[in-house]
Amino acid sequence: MKVRTLSLSFVALAATLCASPTAFAVDKVFAPARSATLFKAVNQTIVGNSTIDVSQLGTISGLAISGSVTLSNDKGYVRVVLVAATGEEFLVLETNPLLAKGKTLSLDEYCEETKQLDNVKPAVLKVESKDASLALTTVSVSGTAVTARAATVASTAATSASDDRDAQHAAKLLAVRYSIRQKGLHWAAGETSVSRLTYAQKKRFFGGKVPNLGGLEYYVGGLFQVASATSSAPAKATASAYVDTFSWRTKHGQSWLTPVRDQGGCASCWAFGATGATELLVNLYYNRHIDLDLSEQQALSCMGGGTCGGGAPEPVLDYIIQNGIYEEACFPYTATDQVCSNACSNPTELIKIAGRTPFTNDSEDTLKAMILSSAVTAGISDWWHVLTLAGYRTLKVGDSFYARDLAGSTEWITVTASDTDLIGRTAWEFKNSWNATWGDAGYVYVLTDLSNIYLTEKLLAPVTRRGHSDADIACVDTDGDGYYAWGIGPKPAQCPSQSQAQPDGDDSDRCKGPMDQYGHITELCTTVSADFMASSLSPCTGNTVTFTDLSTGSPSSWSWSFGAGASPATATGRGPINVTYSTAGAKTVSLTVTGSNGTSDVETKTGYITVPSTCNPVKLEVYARNEASSETNQFRPRLYIANMGTAALADFKVVFKFTSNGKTPVLQDYYTPVETPSLVNVSGNNYKVVYDYTGYTLNPGSVVPDTSGNVIGLHYADWSTWTVTSSFRPGASFAANTNLGVYDKNGTLVYGTAQ
Repeated sequence: MKVRTLSLSFVALAATLCASPTAFAVDKVFAPARSATLFKAVNQTIVGNSTIDVSQLGTISGLAISGSVTLSNDKGYVRVVLVAATGEEFLVLETNPLLAKGKTLSLDEYCEETKQLDNVKPAVLKVESKDASLALTTVSVSGTAVTARAATVASTAATSASDDRDAQHAAKLLAVRYSIRQKGLHWAAGETSVSRLTYAQKKRFFGGKVPNLGGLEYYVGGLFQVASATSSAPAKATASAYVDTFSWRTKHGQSWLTPVRDQGGCASCWAFGATGATELLVNLYYNRHIDLDLSEQQALSCMGGGTCGGGAPEPVLDYIIQNGIYEEACFPYTATDQVCSNACSNPTELIKIAGRTPFTNDSEDTLKAMILSSAVTAGISDWWHVLTLAGYRTLKVGDSFYARDLAGSTEWITVTASDTDLIGRTAWEFKNSWNATWGDAGYVYVLTDLSNIYLTEKLLAPVTRRGHSDADIACVDTDGDGYYAWGIGPKPAQCPSQSQAQPDGDDSDRCKGPMDQYGHITELCTTVSADFMASSLSPCTGNTVTFTDLSTGSPSSWSWSFGAGASPATATGRGPINVTYSTAGAKTVSLTVTGSNGTSDVETKTGYITVPSTCNPVKLEVYARNEASSETNQFRPRLYIANMGTAALADFKVVFKFTSNGKTPVLQDYYTPVETPSLVNVSGNNYKVVYDYTGYTLNPGSVVPDTSGNVIGLHYADWSTWTVTSSFRPGASFAANTNLGVYDKNGTLVYGTAQ
């Protein structure tokens, strides 16, 4: 694609770019920190990639753009980057349908990393876009700070810039989470090691160019659906002879993959994908948890696969086939391009594999067969990223995926009967190299077109390990069912004479026998065990709950009871079964299963479902911190409220209470742009702080006042030590807080704890 260059001439501007400090602006965190001194009307619509010459601006302390973005489809994105004369790069704008909360975005003096710059000399603005257009009307800049203010500016710049980044990150994360909820997506977003990276850091991380991740940097669990450029329903997998679900993370009741690694600030995913698959193959071949940590630095420096600027796994695998790979301690990883001679001269480990077989994107069944029989390294083309394949899952009603909420607690995201676009499709399970704090403990379930899977290789056994032989392959019958497990190779000679010819398909379950080539395991037991799960444990009245049978032992009949107010109240058949409740309260659910031989089992879950008495479409989240956490004589809460629901909230109040030590407290209003704060003496030493939002409406997807928060101060009249009793005690950093109450205009508690 040809890159266009726009030349601009700028003139002085006396007006300010942003509202006055006391004015409310929902996008304040994306507005410039200082008044504009220069501007230019551009009035250009940019499609594709372009550059804008801004070298004539001199030294600047901020830059913003105005206009609008139109995204053509779910894969559309726009990115604007300021390139300084020094080569440094700063993100001005990055958006996609998740960040924009839709397909259009209005820009009014918008900036991200260019909100506050340290006297930068600009060169060009780079515009990158795909399936989108940027209507750029104005570029505005702030000049160098006044000399008399230079010392003050310098002393506060670092702290201020850090606060800006925190607020912008919070705003973008809330936008992604809101879009996930509104679109009905099946993954969770949170703060991760990648989401916190600056644009320059991301560029190094991905080898010189940042892909459109579509929100992947925020992924903390669930089913990540790679966006499609078309609006048509995605193709579902054709009928398959292969087992619906398989994972090396659960084979024989344990995970055979080695710990998740961290590639750091180096685009070496291709090395980690190859070594991760090799480490897995070693464990599978020897049927032992050898759990080697092989040297990614050797792969990076010696194997010809690439550099910290990117590469491919095939040369790494070919090198391992011919020459072998050392252990991590022989050549420790530094996330830099080193010379190969830095490796140790006498490695303890030397691992070789027999070969590799490429995946040619011919069918899902081919890829499933590769996963079932060995270790596989694979990439996602849209992300320009290589990982290790761990398994797959053909989606059905009741499938649940682990995710972390913002407090780090576990939540489960479940496929329901209404998810017709998911049911029958194949989700691929990958081990990533972005450390275990990202994703599902470092893993991700990906739903994507088969054509998006590339750089995929099956590793071939046998494995050769220095100082070891096939006599080290473990042949064991851990579950005592008479079937032995011995890894992925042929049956070794050391297996006992009484062992069966077929290996055990699940050596952690005596009721599971041999596995065929399609992953299906023979049932050995005739006893049945009842179990089930629900798609939601706290549905509103009238909302559908899907119950899914999880029973084992091949039952032949099922009898359900769903509790008071359920419709239907009872059911037969395996299901899944859709149920609604007409009454509130706790519901006890039971399932009785019977086997073909007459044996039966009952599973009763008391109070399993709780239907709330009221269900409010307003879904709030309140975040708070104490910016005076290091001080002893005052409390300075700063908070903001996000509406993540589908309905607006108007004329509401936020309340928290405390008990003083007998002295008189005083409230100071530092920044409350749309609400009125007050201190109410309830009785004696008991007080309430009330934020009154009368006349204000918090719309869905909005934040008030913004992710920088409002702020008040509380102290005693004599400024003595602030000692109070209160459950509302936020920490030094913003965190979700339910130890206050939000009440609607009727006085109904809609969030938090009654005050």
